[in-house]
Amino acid sequence: AQGLSFDALIDLMRLPEDVRADLQAAWLSAPVSAPTTQHGEFRVMGDDGKPLEIEWYSAPVYQDENVLGRIAIFHDVTAERTAARVRAAFLSRISHELRTPLTSISGFAEFILESYSAQLPDMARDYTEIILAKARHLKHIFDDMIELSRADAGELRLHKTDAHLPDIIIDAVAGMDTHFRKRKQRPVMDIDDDLPPVFVDVDRIIQVLTNLLSNANKYAPEKGTILIATTRIDRAADLPPTAPPDVTLPAILITIADSGKGLTPDEATQVFAPFYRTDDAKKNKIEGTGLGLAVTRGIVEMHRGRIWAAPAQADDQRKENGAHGGLFMFTLPYSPDALRDNGEG
Repeated sequence: AQGLSFDALIDLMRLPEDVRADLQAAWLSAPVSAPTTQHGEFRVMGDDGKPLEIEWYSAPVYQDENVLGRIAIFHDVTAERTAARVRAAFLSRISHELRTPLTSISGFAEFILESYSAQLPDMARDYTEIILAKARHLKHIFDDMIELSRADAGELRLHKTDAHLPDIIIDAVAGMDTHFRKRKQRPVMDIDDDLPPVFVDVDRIIQVLTNLLSNANKYAPEKGTILIATTRIDRAADLPPTAPPDVTLPAILITIADSGKGLTPDEATQVFAPFYRTDDAKKNKIEGTGLGLAVTRGIVEMHRGRIWAAPAQADDQRKENGAHGGLFMFTLPYSPDALRDNGEG
């Protein structure tokens, strides 16, 4: 490969013709000096006749602020993907099997409370209410496990369309209004209404926003502030310093910050792991399964976005709005139509 141009290298690679055409379109459409990071994946047949799954990344190489060229990296992710599919199938099957008896438990508990509540001794009624509450809690866990396993295996179905992100955010905030009122919290929206469209599954992005807003609602104090902000990110230099290195650009950055205690640096790196709970969540018995953020990450990444948490710090924008504790950020790339309109696609 040494000394070969990208197009010459692609010609020499043993690839299916549709994969070759896709790689040529992706690589040759971006100038060497383009500041954007590209990534994708493809399947090929190995020498032993077994299919291989390959992920690739292409990113600029800088010296100071000058782009020297681009680096392309290929990863064979076959083993990881196979393990994820096996794990997803196992979790999905177990969750489905356990939900069936759980439905019966919930149904019988509801029937007893609705039909015989007045006749039950106080202790029996209290215990039946606990049974029903715990059964519903387990159902949420199983639902999240199924969602997580589908997202890990890339089997979560998305129904994408071009959408106006501010409208989606407003709908998600409106859906949380009762929860904010209950704790007398004040949501502050700093949203640019003139944003490019995003190509997303609207219901799934509302799910992402609702999970993050619900998280902020739980951890912000009563009468606290929750900030929801958007920012256009057209080049890597516009990203916050906490952003991961492989963000697909150009994109819209969505920030959700609260006025709670925030995360420690260690917690910020672990918070998206399945079943992870912070020490504060366990100590204060804050409701949750430890799966919501893992599901959220899976949905964002299926939209070619990235999501991350930042440790608590005195950020000027958040300080002005009274939100300087928990901080979550995620990106959604511009829709292909928006890129074409800007002459980038």
